[in-house]
Amino acid sequence: MIVDGRNITELQQLKTDICIVGGGPAGLTLANEFINSRLGVILIESGSLNFNPEAQSLSEAKAISVNQSDLKKSRRRQVGGNAHAWNAPIDSKTAGWRCLPLDPLDLEPRDWIPDSGWPFKHQDLESYYQRAHQICGLKEFNYAVEDWQQPDSSPLFTDSQNLQTTISQFAHSSIFTSYYPQKIRRASNIRILTNTTVLQIESTVQNVTNVDVASLKGNRFKVGAKIFILAAGGIENARLLLLSNEQCSLGLGNQHDLVGRFFMDHPRIDLGLFVPFSRQFFDHSQLYDIHAVNGTPILGAISLTTQLLIKEKLPNHGIHFYPTYHGHLAQAKISFKTITKELSQGTIPDKTAHHVYRMLSGRKYFIDVVYWKIWRLLSNSHLGIWTFLPHEKTRFSALRLTCQLEQIPLASNRLVLNSEKDRFGQNKIELHWQLGDRETEALKKITTIVSQELNQSGVGYFQSLEQPLNQDFAALTGHHHLGTTRMHSSPKQGVVDADCRVHGLNNLFVAGSSVFPTGGYANPTLTIVALAIKLADKIKTVL
Repeated sequence: MIVDGRNITELQQLKTDICIVGGGPAGLTLANEFINSRLGVILIESGSLNFNPEAQSLSEAKAISVNQSDLKKSRRRQVGGNAHAWNAPIDSKTAGWRCLPLDPLDLEPRDWIPDSGWPFKHQDLESYYQRAHQICGLKEFNYAVEDWQQPDSSPLFTDSQNLQTTISQFAHSSIFTSYYPQKIRRASNIRILTNTTVLQIESTVQNVTNVDVASLKGNRFKVGAKIFILAAGGIENARLLLLSNEQCSLGLGNQHDLVGRFFMDHPRIDLGLFVPFSRQFFDHSQLYDIHAVNGTPILGAISLTTQLLIKEKLPNHGIHFYPTYHGHLAQAKISFKTITKELSQGTIPDKTAHHVYRMLSGRKYFIDVVYWKIWRLLSNSHLGIWTFLPHEKTRFSALRLTCQLEQIPLASNRLVLNSEKDRFGQNKIELHWQLGDRETEALKKITTIVSQELNQSGVGYFQSLEQPLNQDFAALTGHHHLGTTRMHSSPKQGVVDADCRVHGLNNLFVAGSSVFPTGGYANPTLTIVALAIKLADKIKTVL
């Protein structure tokens, strides 16, 4: 059932068997595992079923990199969590999200990735990945490229010894924004407390006793349980532990100053343009566009082979193709954006005549823009790649290569509490983040190898970007918050153990991507769901 926290009596004490903090994919997956069981569950969600700006304001936080940026937009306080913000176009009118498991190498200790290695093997996750596929409304757990190719969508660059093709599947966002919220609210043993924010975790030396909560109306009360699970995301999980500092002045689970450290994201960096010699390339490369095979939307990417990653000591990555213009059409686009930006700021751009000339030379770009906008308006479609709309692939001449990169865990990339307070008087979060030298050097090496391979392919040529890498968090973020309560068998190297239990506490667990010791390059949600199922199985043996 749904219970609005604003209607709970001031200072009331609620009791249950399992208390889950956070109603996103991790929390909903956990709750679903206990539907109609003998165990009572309370799921606490700061927002409501619908978007509430008042609740969303509690996500305000700063990211400090080259520039300051606000982290509020990357976190959704609402039942369903960030699933409400997923917008991958899985057909011409439907938004979804990308599903891909971590690679076996991602879980292994790698001497070129400091602090790498998970406390279990990839094979220990495979059965949970299979169950996660069912939870996510996907079909068979199968990512073998050869099982997804078709006559007009075969892998490219098969003669290369250094490049490989990988496959992602896509699922509908509604699985977490609608289906599971409705399913769980009908369960007799589960209460979803909406408009209710956890302020602090109360504990003895070894056990959590209650969470202190407040509703958006301001009334405060407590929730007690036998088991507590933080499933509030990579930022709020760490923040709640840091705020809960009555037993330990540094925060719960923070005896070794690890909570909030090792923050990782999946930086997305443009490597350059691939220009096919013939437009027929677009007719035979559908594997690298989002398209359906036997009812399942998929997308191909390229990367260096696992053997080459090991040999060259590189982080994992995936490179996707996005259609674009090149030559004078690209220059026209740049000039148009330059002029409109300057005019909007009340200034006249330098070399105005030059920009106008480039715009006139590339007038086809503007015709295409108008065509696109009208067509999409009429068809009510989301932004496609190049095969969604009739004849769309004929309107491009190049492909932009964008690399989603594994970020190397660094203790200096961290979340800290700052002096600013939210509406409940709680310290806000500040993220200190930067890419390290290892990532920038790895990108150079990846770009060099990819460039050589594409230029030798015989189907086109590669133009690398000559501009320096923008180190700003807002420009690079993939909105994947990883690693702030990292998993390790030793409390001196991790916040939680292999069962996702906080070191030193018997009944406090953490779910979500904050427990990832390393992040690979795959979007994290499928792994988040798999780990949530694994955690639920563990709790069933305890209670």
